[in-house]
Amino acid sequence: MIDAAIVGLGRWGQTLVAAVQGKSDKLRFTRAVSRNPERMRDIAVRSRLELVGDLAAVLTDRAIDAVELGRLLHLEAHFSNEVAGTFSEWRYSLDESPAGGMTGTGIHMLDVLVALAGPVRRVQTLLVSRKPPPDPHDSLSALLEFTSGVSGTLAMVRSTPPYFRLHAFARSASAEVLGRTDLVLRRGGAEPQHLSFPPVDSVRANLESFADAVAGVAPYPIRTGEILDTVAAFDAIAKAAKSGEPVRQV
Repeated sequence: MIDAAIVGLGRWGQTLVAAVQGKSDKLRFTRAVSRNPERMRDIAVRSRLELVGDLAAVLTDRAIDAVELGRLLHLEAHFSNEVAGTFSEWRYSLDESPAGGMTGTGIHMLDVLVALAGPVRRVQTLLVSRKPPPDPHDSLSALLEFTSGVSGTLAMVRSTPPYFRLHAFARSASAEVLGRTDLVLRRGGAEPQHLSFPPVDSVRANLESFADAVAGVAPYPIRTGEILDTVAAFDAIAKAAKSGEPVRQV
């Protein structure tokens, strides 16, 4: 059972709590953060929530496994690196590796965006090339509209010093991932919360998850449908970048 905290008890926050409280055997909300705890007291009592007025109180509570940001509104992702000059020849082929840095870095961020917001409905892209291969200097920017109603931006640059960023904007708070170990949580009326986590070997974690799926220990964490959704979005981005179409349906 995951013990979670929810930030904000407005209409959507109450909807989220009501969806699982006393019904789910996987997640329950135990604490709620509110700018005005007294005004939400009755709701908290009915939902068996401990009310606090400070986000830091739940972020430092080891009994809390997750913090709810509220309804997801927008996603921003950027992943650039400076290794394009060392790529094999196939990486420079427009047929093998289309849309600038999409196959080198962008595809990984697109994986995450689809995992968070679901399938992409349509895309708009801008591919700017300043120097052709080898060691290409180009940038790709994509505007995304997801079927869930969430919007998103995806960007990558070849070649530039390594940079990795993912920012999720929600109704009650936002969470920004910087690099592989740092997280910044922001909430209206409060100072940003800066958190650091120990590094994780993501390649090993992926292979071990694959091994568990093959052995029947646990399902692979990325569903087949999600993989296909990512491929469809990638294909739409690549075709839009090649054709110059202002908008392309997925």
